[in-house]
Amino acid sequence: MKSKILLVFLFSTMYIPCTMFAQKVYDDSLALTSLVRKVYQWYETQSTKEEFPPIVGKKQDSLYVGIDWEGYQLRQKELLKTSFFTQFFLQNHQKIANYIDKELSGGREWLVGDMSPIEPEANPWCNCQDSPDNYWKRLKIQRLKINNNVASFDWTWGKKFAYHVQAQKENNIWKISYLEGFDLKKYRALDGRK
Repeated sequence: MKSKILLVFLFSTMYIPCTMFAQKVYDDSLALTSLVRKVYQWYETQSTKEEFPPIVGKKQDSLYVGIDWEGYQLRQKELLKTSFFTQFFLQNHQKIANYIDKELSGGREWLVGDMSPIEPEANPWCNCQDSPDNYWKRLKIQRLKINNNVASFDWTWGKKFAYHVQAQKENNIWKISYLEGFDLKKYRALDGRK
């Protein structure tokens, strides 16, 4: 009898924490899926979509010569107002703007009307050139890893397409800290593209 009680006790002490952990992972997965869907719904339906607005030179009106900092500050405020992004994400976004500005003000040519030689050809929000209608409604997350309130995962809308994201919990709320298309290393890697 004592051995049965001990066995039941041991089983319950192992089962309850495992169940609680599984529930937490499930809850976090739902919260992260909801966050990603809200971010992309906002981006597609409410965002100005102008990440790094260029400015035309006064003397050379056919060339962009830097970032339009007034326009960029509006974009930063727009991103901040959503409450979807961490300060780390916003600071990284600013670093990309600084890099683009440095390249253009340093003589890198970008003709008005041409594609940017400094930015990826794909949309940095999805690393894609096309997206399905209302794709945010079908986004799913996969390969979720959570460690100390930091989540790493991919989102997909299917068909072997995946986009890497990282999120961080701030005040018990998940926020985006990294989006694959806003990786400064990828912008710097375009230096060799002609």
